Amino acid sequence: MTTASLNQLHAALAIEGLVDLEHERDEDVVSEGFLKDLRGAFRATRDRIFAGHEDYCRRLHQAASLEVGVAVEPLRCASARVLGQDMVARGFDAITLEPVSLSYEVWLDTGKPMSLRRDFCGLVTYARNEQQLASVAFGGRAPHQLDHDKAPNLRTRLIEVA
Repeated sequence: MTTASLNQLHAALAIEGLVDLEHERDEDVVSEGFLKDLRGAFRATRDRIFAGHEDYCRRLHQAASLEVGVAVEPLRCASARVLGQDMVARGFDAITLEPVSLSYEVWLDTGKPMSLRRDFCGLVTYARNEQQLASVAFGGRAPHQLDHDKAPNLRTRLIEVA
């Protein structure tokens, strides 16, 4: 969800008494605990198993609207948008800070210890900077989405669309 939606949701949950004091926050920093506890704040999502990230976000946003009256604006994946798709982002491109969905993450081998979360960029960032990023692409090869046999014009579309 967008930062503005998250701030509105946090405020609404605080008014309802559904935010632990340990999760008090400022506008730009979110505790990992708050995000983990967010699902349990709503009756509709508390004891539920989700089909995936898209389903989780959709149901969480619905619950926020119904239970505390916050209309959540989803954060959309920049790579999916370029390709004419609509996907919820899961993280941020380590290079451009654009939102990226799980489907369009390109893992980068930056030498971080395995205990830390991998750096990744979006498929658009990779396609536009392939010469520079090819040497740090995880596994030493281009992402499968850019395989010329499977999608011959995809690379060109990603590079040309602004």
